[in-house]
Amino acid sequence: MKITYKKDVNDPPYPIMVGNTPSAKEFNKRSEALWKAGILETVNNDVIVTILIEMLIEDYNKRHASRKKTK
Repeated sequence: MKITYKKDVNDPPYPIMVGNTPSAKEFNKRSEALWKAGILETVNNDVIVTILIEMLIEDYNKRHASRKKTK
C-alpha cells in the first residue's frame, strides 16, 4: 500500500492510493468524496487513517454479520 499526495503534477489535491486493487479504488473514491464535500481542507495523517479504519470496519462487518435464521 502506497499513499501519495501531489507526487505528480496531474495528481488531485487529496491523498490517493497507488494501484488498481479494490482497496485502492475504494480509498480513492472515499477521499475524493470527502474532498468534494469540503470536509478535507488540509491533508494530514488523521484523514488517511480515518478512511482506512472506515474501510476495515465495513469489511469486518460484512464478513461477520449475523445471519438470520430461515424457517
